[in-house]
Amino acid sequence: KSRIRRFKESPLGRIPYEWGVVEVGEVGKIVTGSTPSTERTEYYGEDYPFISPEDINYEKYINKTVKMLSKLGFKISRKIPSKSICVVCIGSTIGKLALTIEETTTNQQINTIVPNRKIYDPDGLYYFTLFYVQKPLRIEAGLQAVPIVNKRKFAKIKILIPPLPEQCCIAEVLSQIDETIEKEQNYKEKLERIK
Repeated sequence: KSRIRRFKESPLGRIPYEWGVVEVGEVGKIVTGSTPSTERTEYYGEDYPFISPEDINYEKYINKTVKMLSKLGFKISRKIPSKSICVVCIGSTIGKLALTIEETTTNQQINTIVPNRKIYDPDGLYYFTLFYVQKPLRIEAGLQAVPIVNKRKFAKIKILIPPLPEQCCIAEVLSQIDETIEKEQNYKEKLERIK
């Protein structure tokens, strides 16, 4: 059964009638990371991943981190749950983002969106953040001597959001595309090693 889709005007252009435009701060909690004192060696170890911008590499998920925290270091850090969206908000790599795969923590260069899962699908929200947050972040950062976007300005960036069932469908399709790209990349790397 086909249906005629209605459209409306929004701050982000013409969009399907059922879709909405919200600020990043409305989709969940925003957590700015912090770094445990590097002078306290007991804060660092092999127990918990500690995410910094160098760990976010244009892949959907953060699979490993350069630095790890001890249980003590993790205890004093701002924790974020799995399926949260980490966004770099300072420096030359501003706008890079990825999803967490486990409970973790980040340094202060990253703002993390912890989605309200009753309304937002984390995978869908990842893609809509990817599409709509990077450009405004880079524009805002370009206005500063040091590229940086604080938590307040980050929370005000507008993104497009469809209803939850449609978020899930879009995320499923785009996730399959990401998986195909990743498999192809792994295959190319394997051929290079063999060569």
